[in-house]
Amino acid sequence: MGEIIPIIPVAANQVNWPVEAISLAYDFFPPIPGDNENTSVINSLIVDGASNFLNSYSYFLRLLRESEISQGQINNQKATELIELITSYLESSEENYSTSFSLMNGLILNPDTLQKLKTFDYSGLVSSRNLNSCVMTRVSFLLKKGNVKGLYGKMIFDLNRLLKSVSGIREDIKNHISPGIEDLRTIYQQYSDFMQFGYYSSLVFAEIK
Repeated sequence: MGEIIPIIPVAANQVNWPVEAISLAYDFFPPIPGDNENTSVINSLIVDGASNFLNSYSYFLRLLRESEISQGQINNQKATELIELITSYLESSEENYSTSFSLMNGLILNPDTLQKLKTFDYSGLVSSRNLNSCVMTRVSFLLKKGNVKGLYGKMIFDLNRLLKSVSGIREDIKNHISPGIEDLRTIYQQYSDFMQFGYYSSLVFAEIK
């Protein structure tokens, strides 16, 4: 049987260009009951969503770098090319995750996995890995209930919030207004928060498998 996996690309603050040079590692966790074909499709969509998200993030870092180098006066043609790639990949990621979310109806984690998630030592993982306790609290709130679908629901909500922020600077660029560095840094934080939440979720599943 297939399995739904909380998966998100983990990128360092410094990214080597081009995008194709970035490598990702994915973990597959214990299977859940469900139709083989359906769960296989879900897993494929999750991996595609992760890949598209990282591509968007990579191009965003290029935009941020160009803005800092130009002291906030980035060339409009270059900015336009980058923001279109950022938006396209981010929209594809949101579509991938949303489609996988809609396919999760009726799929339930097996009892052993549910019990492990319920009794897992989340605070212990925070201590041993020196993690952010606030982020892990948000993760554990969902996983203690076995609410993997809710986990993805939050991620989709955060993706849409990020898309809204990106749309704001995209509109500025269309009007030949260079995006403000503070706006770019806010978006950078949203990317980072999204990856951190997904990464912590993946750590938990890696520990219990």
